Amino acid sequence: NATHDPITDLPNRRSLIAAIEDNAKGPAAMLAVIAPRWRETTNTVGRDIGERAMRAWADRIKSRAPSDAVVAAIGEASFGLFLPEASESQALSVGRNLIAALSVPYDEEGLAIDAGVSAAYGILADVPAYLIYAVVAVGCALVVLARIHWRWLPECGECAPIPGCICPA
Repeated sequence: NATHDPITDLPNRRSLIAAIEDNAKGPAAMLAVIAPRWRETTNTVGRDIGERAMRAWADRIKSRAPSDAVVAAIGEASFGLFLPEASESQALSVGRNLIAALSVPYDEEGLAIDAGVSAAYGILADVPAYLIYAVVAVGCALVVLARIHWRWLPECGECAPIPGCICPA
């Protein structure tokens, strides 16, 4: 339906924005997680296996997100997490936990599928929720149309071209 992603059954970007508008009572954090090699992976293994891998990714994210987090599918191979009342250190901890969980390849009958993982977090202090109106995955980078200073948490090895990255190792 219009509020959920058809592959993962997670809330979609529109639902995430509504959740932010409804729950932003003070400082909070956002996490954006992408699989930078998703399209290449899907072209190699096929759409059906790729979609099963994406559902497995969504399950890993949901199972490791804090109980008060809103987890959403925000684009092709891109997920957003709204962490109400989270501090920067909490956002960093959740981001690193997700990177560790998603760095383990998805296994499809002995075939290890690794689409990579990159993540960024931002603190929403004093940012009106209506400014958070789009997150677009562009290759290995995210373009965010909001006044948020995003800090990258890319996996080691993929972070060299990203200024100011913080490797999880």
